[in-house]
Amino acid sequence: MDLNNNCTLITTCSWEERFFGSFSKAVEAYSPTDVILCCYDTRHETNEQKVIDYCKEKGIGLSQPKPSYSDPKQTFMDVSKAVEQIKGRVVLDITTTPRELIWMVLDQVQKKSMFIHILYTSPRNYAKWLTKNPQKPRIVYRLGGETILRAPTKLLAITGFDTDRVRQLIGEFEPEEIRLGIQTGKQFENEPCNQTKARQIAEEFGARYFDVDAYSDDCGFADISTVIEEMNPSESNILMCSLGPKLSSLALFALHRKYPTSSLVYTPSKEYNPDYSKGIGDFYLKELTRESVIRNSTLGK
Repeated sequence: MDLNNNCTLITTCSWEERFFGSFSKAVEAYSPTDVILCCYDTRHETNEQKVIDYCKEKGIGLSQPKPSYSDPKQTFMDVSKAVEQIKGRVVLDITTTPRELIWMVLDQVQKKSMFIHILYTSPRNYAKWLTKNPQKPRIVYRLGGETILRAPTKLLAITGFDTDRVRQLIGEFEPEEIRLGIQTGKQFENEPCNQTKARQIAEEFGARYFDVDAYSDDCGFADISTVIEEMNPSESNILMCSLGPKLSSLALFALHRKYPTSSLVYTPSKEYNPDYSKGIGDFYLKELTRESVIRNSTLGK
């Protein structure tokens, strides 16, 4: 499958070292004719200028939407406008892209019945803390489910290192049932930083937890789907939130398509660690089909 003609790369600028490493990898592999560089704030000015200079040197078309954490409706409209201009195939680099924006892009790309390749680059390691001061959770604009009147609200969250965001979710929506997906493995000190704390939250709120592997071929889709079936989705309003590995956001998007009464929820944070991550780790390549099936991909194929 040749992506080298009429290929658009969508990415989100960041101050993290892995951002430009991932960008370079994607450009080398897919030779995009256009780049959509989303820029949220000014902390990433150095990397932003690198991309501008690179695109100018290589003759690559560049557009720079300015999404906003505080105005999701405008962000959605900007995403829709940017995707509408795309001709050919799409490569989405989710490495430093917020989950809310990931879901908006996937939604709009699918509505155009376009094939999408997805790239994620992990860091070599994370800082001791990543985010602080979680803000009010919100259902992602235009990605709320078909509400069932008088049906119970239930929450499914994939946990991460910032457990305060899980508490914020529970406090905001007061769900009748809570399921917490806990990432397996020992990567990035996962056991003390995530697994132990997530189990403590489960005990605190009477939640049930389950194991999930976002780094698996389907990003955890099958395991999460089994849990959703146990939550009686046809008679429940299910809220889904990805707070753990970024790849889990792909599984939740596909599950949102499978279960029309489910809603995708985003919990922004007010503070991000300037030393959020260090180095460049592994590259993960996925495809999302028009039918919302997740599968492994190959660079440049």
